[in-house]
Amino acid sequence: MLRRLLFFFEDFFGISPREARGALALLVLSFFMLLVPTFFRKLAPVFFNRPDGPPAASLDSLAEVLRSAAAVPAFPSSRPAVPDSSSRIAYFVFDPNAASIPQMQQLGFPPYLAQRIDKYRGRGGKFRKADDLLRIYGFPEDLFARVRPYVRIRQAESAKTGSSAPSQAHPAKGFAALTPFDINTADTVQLQRIRGIGSKLAQRIVRFRDGLGGFHNVSQLQEVFGLSEPVLEELYKYCRVESPVQKVRINEVSYEGLLAHTYLRRERRLVGIIIHYRQHHGSYLRLSDLLHLEGADPDVIRKMEPYLDFR
Repeated sequence: MLRRLLFFFEDFFGISPREARGALALLVLSFFMLLVPTFFRKLAPVFFNRPDGPPAASLDSLAEVLRSAAAVPAFPSSRPAVPDSSSRIAYFVFDPNAASIPQMQQLGFPPYLAQRIDKYRGRGGKFRKADDLLRIYGFPEDLFARVRPYVRIRQAESAKTGSSAPSQAHPAKGFAALTPFDINTADTVQLQRIRGIGSKLAQRIVRFRDGLGGFHNVSQLQEVFGLSEPVLEELYKYCRVESPVQKVRINEVSYEGLLAHTYLRRERRLVGIIIHYRQHHGSYLRLSDLLHLEGADPDVIRKMEPYLDFR
């Protein structure tokens, strides 16, 4: 159970095993700290209701008096309370490609959502139509229904009327035009140019790929934890497999080396069977030799087939 939890932390956060153990320890410590007040409330009467000390009821009365005193302002003001103008929502025509964070908040956007849109634009993201707002993670549908009539995307409208506004085909500032690329050589910067992929997802893809020794098919991307269908569709548009995978010499690899492969990280028993049989019966000649191992999972072995070298 503990090992599965550590694996989950590694996959979800894209961190090393050592960092996963530290995160788990921190989580346990935080849970313990949350329980401390509960235990204190239950044990406090035992310590405070002593014969040589004041009764708990007196302490409760004193606490109530202090709370009442704190509730009375030292210098009462005669001015009526003025509502915060920032909490008022006002609807007006806006361009999601240019609206500032304060303007979006005035339209009713939560601060976290306005900042998320600003970061998306900072990475070169563009809104070409109003419905593109829903591509932003966590965008509330009720909010979209309220602001949609006020969305006016200037560049899109200019393109329709044939004006001289900048073309949507022009690359974003600091980036070349996005073209198909080799997923086995792409770095995290290139992956983050795909709509919907941030730094954590990019690191997770690279970590998964390096643990495999490379993708042999783009369909393997769906095995990466946390990739949604819209993100996978964008990846399938631009990702190609052009570089060969790094194969594992099954007759030479060590136990630790075999366990390091992405498909075998959680298969300690299977890795032990493979190494033990090789040590006692000699080299493997073909895939069927592995499939016939007693206790071996055939599904895992077939997934490993493109990565095995029997020389």
